[in-house]
Amino acid sequence: MVCLKDYQRLEEDIAYLEYKLEKTKAELKRQSYRDKDILLMDPGNEETEKIIDQLKKELASKKEQLQQLVDLVSKFKGLDYKILKMKYIDGMTLETIAEELNYSPSYVKQKHAEIMRRFKFAERLKLGG
Repeated sequence: MVCLKDYQRLEEDIAYLEYKLEKTKAELKRQSYRDKDILLMDPGNEETEKIIDQLKKELASKKEQLQQLVDLVSKFKGLDYKILKMKYIDGMTLETIAEELNYSPSYVKQKHAEIMRRFKFAERLKLGG
């Protein structure tokens, strides 16, 4: 399902941007403090600050896209979509999903396997056609 791949890709992008932002902030501190709390004006600081601002904007944009996707998936109807949302977005186990939706765990596992087979079949058609 395209939504699930988009969701996973956005989560990965956000994690990477958060890592890169923290790394860049640490670099800025390293550039700014060279000799025991004496601030040295370094022309590299301005460029690093621009990079940090850009990373913050990109991170905010990705988080907004992720929230829009969650909102979209939340509007889907039917058991298949509920299972997918609860498993891949909410991070629940199939057993917990079964309990939450008042279905047997074996039924939810069977339903999930069926959904995944349909996705794999659709992917093969897409790649082959």
